[in-house]
Amino acid sequence: VRPVFTRSMPGSQFAFGTTQRIIWAVNGGPVSDALKLEYVKANQVTLIGTVKHGSNNCVTNPPQTGGCYDWLIPDSAVNPAVTLRLTDTNTPFGTGESVPFKVTGSLKLLQPTTNTVWAAGTPHTIQWATKGAITAVKLFYAANGTDFHSLAIEALANTGSFSWTPNASDAANGVGRVRVEDANDPTVSHTVEGLTIPSLTVTAPTEGTRWNAGSLQTIQWSHRGVPTVKLSYLTDGIQFTDIASSVS
Repeated sequence: VRPVFTRSMPGSQFAFGTTQRIIWAVNGGPVSDALKLEYVKANQVTLIGTVKHGSNNCVTNPPQTGGCYDWLIPDSAVNPAVTLRLTDTNTPFGTGESVPFKVTGSLKLLQPTTNTVWAAGTPHTIQWATKGAITAVKLFYAANGTDFHSLAIEALANTGSFSWTPNASDAANGVGRVRVEDANDPTVSHTVEGLTIPSLTVTAPTEGTRWNAGSLQTIQWSHRGVPTVKLSYLTDGIQFTDIASSVS
């Protein structure tokens, strides 16, 4: 009697905290109602529970040829190679084991959120929540929403936060994205989009430009995420004089 799991296939991946249906079939003779269900990771065996052949907390199809069990995957099962083992405790050789599958943890960014505005040149704290055994993470940023670059040279210890000071080249107009991912499994990640990092640069006049008093001159600037500006000038190094306010 050899129960065989049919729920997972090679390459399957499941997130811990989700409920997955385990289905088994039987090759050979009858199976008792004393079945021990376990999961195995890194040569460590953990009991899931004692189940009956046939319907437990689910329904098989067809019910007379197998059994099933709905398993809420625990945090402790997170591992790249997990197998399930079913043993008939009344039959010495009544044991079946599934093919390996992956159980992943999860990451969720808490800061920034969509529509966050962060100033360049100022420290800001990226924060995230972790579920599962994720010891190290990588952080990425894309000012244009597509071209990501790393915010740290090496993987970071998973402390749940990281202080980042964006510079002028990180300026983004509502399309910036931040991503956190498991340093050992890039399929486990979370991305937040919609970050704005404003920038404002005067392009005319430039340093050394001379304008005659009484002449009409054009002040020019480039910007990201700055819808209106106030224009001022300074002559004595102390007090600014306003030229115009709320200029688009």
